[in-house]
Amino acid sequence: SRGQAGQPQAIPEVLIPIRMPGDPEILLPAHAAGSGLPLTWEVATGPATVSGNVVTLTGELGPVTLKASQSGDALWDPLVGQVCFSVTEDGGYTQVSLTDQYSSIRSYAVSRSGRITGWGVNGAAKPLTTRTGRRWKWVSVGGWSRPYAIAEDGGLWAWGDGFLGKPPQPDGSAAEPFRIGVENNWRAVSAGRSLRAAIKTDGTLWAWTNPEGLPITNLPVLKDARTDWADVWVSRDDGSFFRRSDGTTYQLRGPNGGSSLYTGQNGSGQWAAASVSVGGLTAIKADGTLWLHYGQDFGLSMDTDWMAVASLKEFYMALRSEGTLWGGPMTRGLPPQLPAQYITKTRWSKIFPGDDRLELISLDGALWIRNSFVYPPSTGENSDGGFTRIAPAFFPQTLDFMAAREQPFPVVSGSILAVPEAALNSRLPVELTVVSGPAEIAGQGISFTGPGLVEVSFKQAG
Repeated sequence: SRGQAGQPQAIPEVLIPIRMPGDPEILLPAHAAGSGLPLTWEVATGPATVSGNVVTLTGELGPVTLKASQSGDALWDPLVGQVCFSVTEDGGYTQVSLTDQYSSIRSYAVSRSGRITGWGVNGAAKPLTTRTGRRWKWVSVGGWSRPYAIAEDGGLWAWGDGFLGKPPQPDGSAAEPFRIGVENNWRAVSAGRSLRAAIKTDGTLWAWTNPEGLPITNLPVLKDARTDWADVWVSRDDGSFFRRSDGTTYQLRGPNGGSSLYTGQNGSGQWAAASVSVGGLTAIKADGTLWLHYGQDFGLSMDTDWMAVASLKEFYMALRSEGTLWGGPMTRGLPPQLPAQYITKTRWSKIFPGDDRLELISLDGALWIRNSFVYPPSTGENSDGGFTRIAPAFFPQTLDFMAAREQPFPVVSGSILAVPEAALNSRLPVELTVVSGPAEIAGQGISFTGPGLVEVSFKQAG
């Protein structure tokens, strides 16, 4: 036996992306962090089963909560914790494009199921989703109401009047798109107000224009026959940035993007990723450092762990490899402010810029939006706020079990142990119940009436 509190164990970090029915089994960590003692897993709620440390989905939809426990030993405290994830029809999102002109936001996102969902489209009260049958792999808004998309078979399509269609589909789904050309070899497309650019699977670069507000009539035109084009980016105001696989960069010039390519600033083979807006060009070099260009290059960070950038009208945003979000104002030629961290509990995998808003995909595949930015950002744990989760529908809540460790263990008879008052992420109030043992609930705490093992349940209806 021991005469004082033992060392705390912990669950190894587990982040399970949004799943779809029929996805493969999920392997969980088998041992607690710190102690190395074996974990016991069970399904608390949701459409899944667990055997040992292997989770199998049952085929239904809904949030899943997994409970992990470890009884401890002479050196280590007992451990109780949980892991949450969702099982949805679309399985989370992989790519998104948005336009936010005139204070109205229209978003289009591609899910793992190959469907495109649009939010805020032509005044539609609910999100509109493409019908099953044709699967999609890429979408770009293309002006105010002109989504362009690439199907899984490589075909290029567009919606001339926006997703809503005229008249709307009786079942509330998105309108049917129309085909652009007959080729099935498109890899990526990016569209601005009038300029569109695309890369084929053979690596050639194509571009064309179609004035905003007019019917879509023009077809893609070959701009460069070299077969090593890697990225295309067209901003809402028709700024362009094209990158070859060796890191050299190019732009289009002339009316509405024009017809001639020219080498971009510092196009000598050093850029790995970039995003352009009226405020400037934010880029990551091949060595992982972060830069801003507006007439000249400004080094924003010489750290080498930057992985994604987004240029808004007045702000630049960037992601580090661990999923943290950083940013600062774009000062249009003046020395820029260095990136500051926007602190959130959520970690991110991808970011996509509008004019003033940013959409993000979190590491679990959920879609989020941030409506405005200030600099410097607020400080403190999760103090920034302002990030709204758009989709999917299921949002598992979590409880911070370690909050109960604010007092040393073991507790003595007559003491009261404070426990979490609300779920960690939703902040909805938690209901406490003593399941067994010498204790009772006292306010938002546990009052111990004698020695023994106490089991308490935590419930939140959602």
